[in-house]
Amino acid sequence: MEKKDYSDILHLPRPVSRRHKPMDRVARAAQFSPFAALSGYEGVIREEARLTAPRPLPGEEEEKLLNQKLSVLLDCQAAHPVVTVVCFRPDREKEGGEVVRFTAPLRDFSPGEGLLTFTDGQSVLLSDLVDLRGDLFTALENAAEPET
Repeated sequence: MEKKDYSDILHLPRPVSRRHKPMDRVARAAQFSPFAALSGYEGVIREEARLTAPRPLPGEEEEKLLNQKLSVLLDCQAAHPVVTVVCFRPDREKEGGEVVRFTAPLRDFSPGEGLLTFTDGQSVLLSDLVDLRGDLFTALENAAEPET
């Protein structure tokens, strides 16, 4: 089969339809714009790929130490001590969440409500509390460390 070079039609004028008027540039460009057949699917994939951590489960000793720290905090809450809080924040969209840490002065400790409230507006449920750190708890932490 012989290969054609199309030299016979290269310089002919572009055909113009008698039935249809020429398309404007915007309409012609719209034909070639990307098409999202599955709209919203990218968001679903992104959400599924987002990682969450499981809720940490404290051991018996850690839970006992945390309860002692809460007792100390309850005794001196009027002084609004600055504490570092390690807590679990459940994810609103899927199972799990993230462990976050922040440092702030305590505004209120309501054991009946199971809530710690801080001056920066943050609040933590006691059920989400993982650990408390700060100068208040140094003696407790030192006593809890095993001797070597």
